[in-house]
Formats: sequence, structure tokens, C-alpha cells
Amino acid sequence: MKKEVYLKNHIINSINTDSSGTLTAVTNEGKLYRYYNNSFKEYDPESAQNNNHYTTVYSDSAGRNWYGTVSGKIILHDKDNIRIFKISSIFFF
Repeated sequence: MKKEVYLKNHIINSINTDSSGTLTAVTNEGKLYRYYNNSFKEYDPESAQNNNHYTTVYSDSAGRNWYGTVSGKIILHDKDNIRIFKISSIFFF
């Protein structure tokens, strides 16, 4: 029998599968969830103390994961290293 797994009461804004096959979803509440052991667990690559509001997730051809936030931070997660880039101004057309 197939078991359904879902994020109850969440709207998915962005979804990604990285090079290791890990599924990551960004919800309308700005939370990141990764799929582990048949369930979704909340995840923050930087730290739970930063209270990031995520908007998107992307994996590049080098196997690195990129996360965008509402505050203009771009977080690059490359194996055990995390780099943070801050966009000082964002223009919308």
C-alpha cells in the first residue's frame, strides 16, 4: 500500500531535489522543509536562531544548494560550508 506524505495546511512556493536526491520545499510561510524518513522536517541551513523567511530553493550543476530569503540574503550551502550574500537593493520592474 502506498503511503501519502504531505505538508498539512501549507502552500508550496518552491520545490527542489538536490544531487543527493533530497527533496526540499519552501512554504508560503517562508519555512524550509526537507523530506527525511518518510516525513517532512523543518530545516534551516544557517541556524534556527536567524528566523529566515525563505522564498526559493535551487540546486546547481555543482551540487550546491542556494536559498533565497525575503530580507535579500542568498545562502549558499556547499557540502559543509555556508556562505551568505546580502543584496543591498532589489528592484522590481
